[in-house]
Amino acid sequence: HVVGFHRDISERSRSTTRPTAGLPTWMREDRLTGLASRAYFEELLQHDWGVGEREGRMLTLMMFDIDALNTYNETYGRAAGDACIRRIAGVIGASFRRGADIVARWEGGCLGALVRNTDAAAIPAFAEAIAQRAAGQHIHHPRSTRQRFVTVSAGVASLNPGGGRQPEELVRAALAALKRAKRDRESYVAVAGPEDFQS
Repeated sequence: HVVGFHRDISERSRSTTRPTAGLPTWMREDRLTGLASRAYFEELLQHDWGVGEREGRMLTLMMFDIDALNTYNETYGRAAGDACIRRIAGVIGASFRRGADIVARWEGGCLGALVRNTDAAAIPAFAEAIAQRAAGQHIHHPRSTRQRFVTVSAGVASLNPGGGRQPEELVRAALAALKRAKRDRESYVAVAGPEDFQS
């Protein structure tokens, strides 16, 4: 699934014309993971939302969250928890190879990935493959509720900007889907439905 997804998106433009003004450089990177900071992510989301509205391009937001991170920290300590976040962030960040994609640390063990102008139907399988890759790191977690290793859940939401919609709706929908995914015992990924886009 991962290969197929990247074959699909690699045929699209790798160029991006995101703004260089705005946040100073030192505020654009999350110090723990090396990914984009949440503030920079939100700035780029606003920019890409405007582009998507003008050009009729769909935006997809994936929210990944490390399951039972609190109990991992309680078991091994905060330093080990930070190391776990860095390792999982590396796995997720490496899964997005287009220049147009942006991966950021949202908060704690939650990471966001913004993908534009691609096939939304291919996204859930791609997110599932990333979750499996994260679990495949076999980071031992004796108090995990799913496996004996660290696992990751993901919420996926896709939306065409326009019609008076705001980017916050995409964020809320992806987080709502993530919440469902964390309750699911059969799948690590949940896709936002119409009800998740209601205010």
